[in-house]
Amino acid sequence: MRDTPTIESRARQELPPVFTARNFSSLLNGTTSEARRQRVIRMARIGEITRLARDRYSLPNTDRRVLANYLVPHSYISFEMALSYYGIIPEAVHTVTSCVLRGRSTRFRTPIGIFSYSTQGSVELFSQGMTQVTIGNRSCLMATPEKAILDTLAYRDIEYHQMTQSEFHEFVIDGLRFDEDVLQSLDIEYLQAMSVFYRSRSSHLIVNLIREVQS
Repeated sequence: MRDTPTIESRARQELPPVFTARNFSSLLNGTTSEARRQRVIRMARIGEITRLARDRYSLPNTDRRVLANYLVPHSYISFEMALSYYGIIPEAVHTVTSCVLRGRSTRFRTPIGIFSYSTQGSVELFSQGMTQVTIGNRSCLMATPEKAILDTLAYRDIEYHQMTQSEFHEFVIDGLRFDEDVLQSLDIEYLQAMSVFYRSRSSHLIVNLIREVQS
């Protein structure tokens, strides 16, 4: 920020990663609250802060995975973003996809990428298989590797209904590009216990696949 280096450092110390214009304007000098609000808008327009959604902002260079938890509270990161984080898939992922318990699925298109939120619905399922991971000097809530796999497959479960076990194996390894070395390190008993909550064909198939890989 051009003339306010101390404001950015104060914001990193005093504000959450996602903040409102009112939060941020409390750090600014200005004669009136409206003048401070207008300054926040100007700073967002020239990129000194990033507008993520209506009255939701972040500082530059804040990791998107950290922002995802704060943009929609009570969410956890899963799907391809979590798979990439754990090295299960090799590709870089541009959309941060998270799970929420209540409300409608939603999506935010921002200057730093897309944030997508998928409703999980079941309290019993939602409360299982989350862990805190540290990114930089912040932490965020993310699915465990096992749950990220189950979430990803369950979302597309209808695609696997007609597959045999061998066809599913080929699809996961060659199509989805799951890393077999990483699959060998997963906790199969934990995966199987969690698969019960999904009640999907894909959860049954993936348990069998990982047992094959680990045998």
